[in-house]
Amino acid sequence: GQDDLFASAALDDDGGVIVKIVNAGEKAAPIRIASTIKTTGRGRATVIAAASMAENSLASPDAVRPVEEDMAVAGGIVERTLPAHSLTVLRIPK
Repeated sequence: GQDDLFASAALDDDGGVIVKIVNAGEKAAPIRIASTIKTTGRGRATVIAAASMAENSLASPDAVRPVEEDMAVAGGIVERTLPAHSLTVLRIPK
């Protein structure tokens, strides 16, 4: 970890890259990841972000939930801004 960011990476069964990043900080953090797989196209991001003490309840069942979105991959490079207090899983295809 460095500067409230903690990450790990692995290859998936199809040869793509899975990167998991936690932003434990109070501020959003811009990142740039360069994969050794020089793919260009669309990847997938799954983000869970909420206030540090947020929790789901009967009154607010979706206070903390994953949000999936497409992301651009250009030459194996992904640029994103990670929300504060978040877990982000990036899937960079082969």
